[in-house]
Amino acid sequence: MRSTVLTLLTVTLSYFVALSLGVILLRDDAGLTTLSDNSPETWPAPNATGGNAWTAAFSRAQALVAQMTLEEKVNLITGHDGRCTGNTGAVERLGIPVLCLNDGPAGVGRVLGVSQFPAGQTVAATWDRDLIYQRGHAMGQEFYDQGVNIALSPVTGGPLGRSPRGGRNFEGFFDDAYGTGEAAYATIKGMQDAGVLTTAKHFIGYEQETSRNPYAPSDAIDPTDVQVPISSNIDNKALHELYLWGFAEAVRAGTGYVMCSYNEVNGTHACANAYTQNNILKDELNFQGGIMSDWGGVWSDAETINGGLDISMPGVALLGYFGLMWGDGLVSSIESGLVSESRVDDAVRHSPLTPWISSGQADNPPPAVTYNVNPIFVAEDAHWRDVRKIETMALIRQIGEDSATLLKNVDGALPLHAPKVLAIIGADAGANELGALGGQGTNEYPTWNINGTLTLGGGSGWVIPPTIVTPYEAINYRARRMNSQVYAVFNDTAYDVIAQTVTNSMADVAIVFVSAFTEESVDRATLYLDRDGEALIETVAAGCNNTIVVIHAGAPVLSGDAIANVLFGDVSPSGKLPYTIGHSLDEYPPNTISDDPFGYGLSYSTVYEADNSTIQKTNEPFEVTAQVTNTGTSLHRKPLSWYPWIWLRGFDKLRALSPGETRTATFALRRKDFSLWSTERQLWYVPEGDIQLQVGASSTKLYLTSSWSS
Repeated sequence: MRSTVLTLLTVTLSYFVALSLGVILLRDDAGLTTLSDNSPETWPAPNATGGNAWTAAFSRAQALVAQMTLEEKVNLITGHDGRCTGNTGAVERLGIPVLCLNDGPAGVGRVLGVSQFPAGQTVAATWDRDLIYQRGHAMGQEFYDQGVNIALSPVTGGPLGRSPRGGRNFEGFFDDAYGTGEAAYATIKGMQDAGVLTTAKHFIGYEQETSRNPYAPSDAIDPTDVQVPISSNIDNKALHELYLWGFAEAVRAGTGYVMCSYNEVNGTHACANAYTQNNILKDELNFQGGIMSDWGGVWSDAETINGGLDISMPGVALLGYFGLMWGDGLVSSIESGLVSESRVDDAVRHSPLTPWISSGQADNPPPAVTYNVNPIFVAEDAHWRDVRKIETMALIRQIGEDSATLLKNVDGALPLHAPKVLAIIGADAGANELGALGGQGTNEYPTWNINGTLTLGGGSGWVIPPTIVTPYEAINYRARRMNSQVYAVFNDTAYDVIAQTVTNSMADVAIVFVSAFTEESVDRATLYLDRDGEALIETVAAGCNNTIVVIHAGAPVLSGDAIANVLFGDVSPSGKLPYTIGHSLDEYPPNTISDDPFGYGLSYSTVYEADNSTIQKTNEPFEVTAQVTNTGTSLHRKPLSWYPWIWLRGFDKLRALSPGETRTATFALRRKDFSLWSTERQLWYVPEGDIQLQVGASSTKLYLTSSWSS
């Protein structure tokens, strides 16, 4: 019986970074306090002030509001039909134009002439803040150049990804609150530095797609087909320490908008939840931007605006598919005394005026929108323009290479060295039969179609790729230069042909490509691979004792060129898992929320962490350092992870660490990073006594330990 070497190279958005180091903080108590009274009488919306950063913009906004009629104010904060995914009203006599809102978290959605950027979880797997910022800036520039005022991006913790079956996990970053916060901050800074306003979403506790809103009754759990969104019941401590963290970092970065979610929070609709929107977001976090609804997240007029919502999307657009919310209905609520006009004034200052002015768009607007993505609004002059830049393609490839996560490498099967015969198996290695434009703008294809290599998940987060280099193209090109023979099968279930191809060719290397597609509005039914991918792997491995498995799981964005560069050793894999993968289904609790291992990932080299980590205690930030030596023969980079009783609180990436080279990794920690939330006192505090800090490559490899005393 032949022995089988299975090398899992998971090139996927859902895995964590491999070449970074991190600092982990032990947590203390698990005190719980449930949230109760969410009424607007208890938590009235704090009036906008502009805060410290937007004082001048707020003053201009306030002056404009003073000149408006009630109808003009309501028109501004109600969505309308137009060229874009969402469109605000306008007050032309005061110089306030229609603002364009467009999907999504991986680039400008449903538009040609733009780049399909790596998914959030893909860039998270690099554990590289610089790459995260660069992705945000390049993506923001394309939004701006297409005439978008407000990007519906990024996902900053909704979903956080607590369930591995979540359909939209690929849109976010880490399944860890701290990691997501760091990625959210860097992405928002990058995008808004390019001139576009960002939307942190989906606030809050948005962790599943099934039964998320009343406008998709076909997936309703309730057999009566009368659907109420699921309620995310979150205690006060978990809200602050887990689900709020990424949004707090988004506010710190200056995001213009926060989007409320479909679900209820503790029994109250998120977009009408006065506690989370007024007390937490606008008061506790001092958010001065606008709270925007998700499309279909508004259930009423008075309750939502009194509960803190500032702008209703899509409002009265899309022929009322999501209901006719606000507009004339809100005017009636004001006239009947259910809503005060002062609350409307405040909503207009929050959104759209103050963010629009503060971004500089009021004085230097983006170019006019030329495309049309709204299926109801028909613009005869619609056309697309190409806003891509050459350097963006290089950035996307680098993120692809740096996110590749090597899970197993038996007997040094990778990197490949001039194989004589190479078999490439699997639909995921090839092209899509219907092409990139055949997916209805959301990556939706007929069940009979061979979709080809998976580049991104589906739904509003899908971006039309301008070009795709398939893994087969890139690997076949490399193999031809080595005078290798290459045989490929793109039918995943043609087991007899696959077995014959692998066996009869006497392939010395077989690479099998498998995938797991996820999308908005549908959670994964299982955690298995698509198209019986497990059977495909077993078939290939039975015929070749040197089998490489490449997994595109969730929504990876890795080009074929990037995969080839990693497989053939031009680049040492440096990705690490941004979430946890269980070895089997029984390792997941019944609610499918899992805990470890986090941050796992191998490389083609070995690394030694010297036992000399130090803590430099200053006012803030505190500084933790660790020396890292590459003891192998390949270039290396490096990352981190956590267990349920420890918290990630820092990471660093050491690029191109040469053989024998020693370099210092540095982690800056804030007092916030040492703090826990007291439900009794309703404030953050630093635990008394020693706090243990551990440094390592993943949650399973924590080499160094230091302590800090409060």
